[in-house]
Amino acid sequence: HIRFWKMATTFTGLKLQGEIGRFGRTEISDICGYVELPDGKVVSGAEWGNMLLWDGGLIKVEISMKGKKACHQGMIEEVFLEEGELITAAHDGFVRMWDFETIDTADFDEDNSVFEVEPIAEIKVGPDVKLKTLSKIGDPELPSLWFAQDAAGALWKLDISTLHTRKAPERMATFHSGSVRGLDTCPAAHFACSAASDGSVRVQNYATKLLVCSEKMLSGGTAVVWAPPEVDEKLTTVLLGCADGVVRVMVLSKKSNAQFQWTSQTLAGHCDDVLRQRTLPPAASKLLDVQLTLKQALKPHTKPVTAMTFNQDRTLLATGSEDSTVFLFNVDGGFSAIGYVEMPSAVASLQWKPTAKAVLLACCVDGECAELVAPQKPSLEGAESFCLEDVDVRRFTFTSIKQRLRKEEEDARIAAEEEEKRKAREAATGDDDDDEDGEDKGKDKEEKAEGGGKDEKDDAAQEEEEEVEEIDTSQGKVLFGRYADSVSSPDTFILSVGGYDAGYLYHCTFSDAAEGTPEEPFSASPVPQIEESKDTPLTTGYISGQFFFAGTCGGILRVYEISAGDGEKLTMSFDSHWSLSMHDAAAAVNHVGLSFDGDYLLSVGTDSNFFVYKFNGDKTKLEERISKTAEVELARQRAAKAAPGALEEDVSRVRDIDDPSAYSIEEAKQKAENDRRVRLAEKKKLEARRGVELLRREFRALFGRDESLPGHMRLSKLDFQMDPLIQKEVEDTVQQKIEQIHEEFAWETEKTERQLEKLRKKFKVNIETEHTVLRAFDRKAEVSTYRLLRPDDDVIALAEPTSDSKTSSDKDAQSRGVEAANAQTDGSQPSEATAARSTAPGPSTASGQSGASGGSGERVSGRAVDGATEDQAKAGGTTNAGQARAGDAATRSGDSAASLASSGNLDRA
Repeated sequence: HIRFWKMATTFTGLKLQGEIGRFGRTEISDICGYVELPDGKVVSGAEWGNMLLWDGGLIKVEISMKGKKACHQGMIEEVFLEEGELITAAHDGFVRMWDFETIDTADFDEDNSVFEVEPIAEIKVGPDVKLKTLSKIGDPELPSLWFAQDAAGALWKLDISTLHTRKAPERMATFHSGSVRGLDTCPAAHFACSAASDGSVRVQNYATKLLVCSEKMLSGGTAVVWAPPEVDEKLTTVLLGCADGVVRVMVLSKKSNAQFQWTSQTLAGHCDDVLRQRTLPPAASKLLDVQLTLKQALKPHTKPVTAMTFNQDRTLLATGSEDSTVFLFNVDGGFSAIGYVEMPSAVASLQWKPTAKAVLLACCVDGECAELVAPQKPSLEGAESFCLEDVDVRRFTFTSIKQRLRKEEEDARIAAEEEEKRKAREAATGDDDDDEDGEDKGKDKEEKAEGGGKDEKDDAAQEEEEEVEEIDTSQGKVLFGRYADSVSSPDTFILSVGGYDAGYLYHCTFSDAAEGTPEEPFSASPVPQIEESKDTPLTTGYISGQFFFAGTCGGILRVYEISAGDGEKLTMSFDSHWSLSMHDAAAAVNHVGLSFDGDYLLSVGTDSNFFVYKFNGDKTKLEERISKTAEVELARQRAAKAAPGALEEDVSRVRDIDDPSAYSIEEAKQKAENDRRVRLAEKKKLEARRGVELLRREFRALFGRDESLPGHMRLSKLDFQMDPLIQKEVEDTVQQKIEQIHEEFAWETEKTERQLEKLRKKFKVNIETEHTVLRAFDRKAEVSTYRLLRPDDDVIALAEPTSDSKTSSDKDAQSRGVEAANAQTDGSQPSEATAARSTAPGPSTASGQSGASGGSGERVSGRAVDGATEDQAKAGGTTNAGQARAGDAATRSGDSAASLASSGNLDRA
């Protein structure tokens, strides 16, 4: 995360020694920005927005704003120390300035490990701004001006100072912030449209380096096609393929609030500037009040669109996607769906055949290639789907041949080395031709050398075989496919493959045989590689005449001059080429394009960069459409139509497909067809119900007429049954359906019952006492019980008396009862010991229940005394009668105590 380095003196000299920072109690964080203070401390940012003060490889204190509010909302990307102020910039779009002395002397106390401080000033650059880098301009007259890079796609100029008179942030330029995946040029002017994964779409004049317009889409752009003049004579229509599967048709138009109207003279001058590549004045950028207006939105796919292309006569549009489909559209003033063809895997590239009007080459990432004959006007009336099943298709399946190619190359290299050695030996033995002994020796040496060379060749071949066995030969993904554009071999196309198969362009062809599909390329052209990046695949390619423009995954742009071989099948040689490393080394070139006149070459990549190059090659070797005489005037006229001053104003904008889960064209048709079937079924059900209702009414009328007849003329209910078996069958069917429903819901029923039982056990069965509250009416007084859980069975078993204690309790009760009976018989009062035993608790009260047992004893004794008192009052206070009554009460008391003791109720109470 962070490492601290220092120079250490060793016996071999000075060396760097690093120590990784220890976070201690602070949460571990990624670190982007940091600055070293003059006293050796280091201030760094954290991913949660606070600053960390490091001292000696340890965190001294964590710094936040007052109230433990984070210094920034997000990762701190940059930290600078400038003139006694600490400057931080983060992803939240804020630049804050802090007092250096306060930060440098920050410390924490025992109660709080976070030091709180407020910034002395802050700047909010703008909404949705994600600051990535700060760089000081370095102008001595303007020391507070900085450049700031916005990760959302902009470059800002900031006045970072604590003065209240500082300037507001100024956006200097805008650009793509994601991978640029789509690019196409205008067919008759120096305009280009590019789309990136961040949803930004930009139209630029690459000749004058002027941005025409920029829009933000709902989804990332994946493919771009500029409509040709046969589709839109004004050349203002651009098709965008997006990551949500939507194809958006955009039109360049003037903004309704444009404050400037160009005259015809200004338009003509602008068009001349476009064609002559003159630079427009800076004020012209303010005059281009142009916008991209949505004209039509189609959703032919459910996954990102990967390719779009028009056919030769501009009557068909084909789109490919990662959802493994190729969709075809008719171009007739708009775009109407024809249908789609299912492919084995995601579509990597599409291209219409140059020598045919409606033949399409579709290459899939898994190596499956298909040549489709697109139908012009298929009959879809009454069809339930857009799927085209009767399309003529020729297929090709790619199989890796790189292992064989490498072995052939190695054999050729060994053979060439052997040939050089043989020539060297012949030259060495040629001087001894006159000497017979020398000849014999030379022959012997030659034979030995040949034998040794043969052994070396065998060893090399054996080593090669061993190496081949260890190589992972798993097939890579197809990156793109293109027709070779050759009249002599119209069925030949080239494939670029990544992974293990990189390093070659494979020449393939479709077979005319009814059975069997070719699975191997018939030849391959090795692509020259850079030593540092061997076998770098070509990620994109564009063929124009005798030039092949390609980009690699290492950020390199190459231009190959193609040389065709003899024979029916085309072969290419890439011996001579131009190479230029412009994009990042870790980036891939996604697309290359050529201007309409062949003067400019453009490239875009995953590093968000857009580069324009001046092409100085021989333009006579380009395609015939790039001519230099008659079409210049036509291009100027088309450019005038496409100029911003001639654009339409207030173009009606259609509603966009803003829901990512919206139905595609096929899904909408399937849903419409399903709805139609549902409506038909409901209509049929309604008609059947009406028929049944009419029969019921007729039956009730007949039944009523029968009821109105005299009794001897009425029919029995059994006579109304047409067939008892029918009723029996209906009842059996209903019973079967009921049983089936019970079986289907048996698992859910059992599950619900188990859940209910668990809830009852947890919240009801195990409750000994519920929580009850008793409140008084006339005063504020209340008493409540506690909610107690019932003890476990083991605890209850331990609390119950043992068999010995029960036996002794029973004996004591019996003895007390006998003494009481004897006392009643003798007419005397029981002894004091007997009375004491009769009122005392049983022996089980000694086991922890003395309070409750004592209470029971008191209740029993109390009942005996009350009974004696009542008898004495009835007898007129006679002493003997009272004594007799007391004896009876004692006897009853003894019996009650014995029964309670024997049953164990006394102990449980």
